[in-house]
Amino acid sequence: MSDIFILRPHSFVDTITNSSTEVFIYSGDKDVKVIDTVLRSLVNAIRPFSKSTLPSHEVFTIEKARKNFKDKDWGYSYKKGDIVIELSECNDFDAKYTLYGFLEQVLNAERHHLG
Repeated sequence: MSDIFILRPHSFVDTITNSSTEVFIYSGDKDVKVIDTVLRSLVNAIRPFSKSTLPSHEVFTIEKARKNFKDKDWGYSYKKGDIVIELSECNDFDAKYTLYGFLEQVLNAERHHLG
């Protein structure tokens, strides 16, 4: 006889990475390419002082929203045209708070912690 367990994860991100994800929503007038360039420059500037070897494309993703969205599990939302920045591997990038500071304090982006 065998037991069957049904697991209902709260977040698919937790299933894949077992790490937290930070989502930042920016609704200002800066272009997505400009923000992407600045974030990659920050990651590369920090790299000599960091223990992390993650390339910048694994530290964050960035895109301009193509439609309105509301997450049912986590409760965050964004509008078409907002810029969405996701730091999925933030637990593996030890200088993540520098990026958080830029996004929250300089861009005034709205931060959402997922898992």
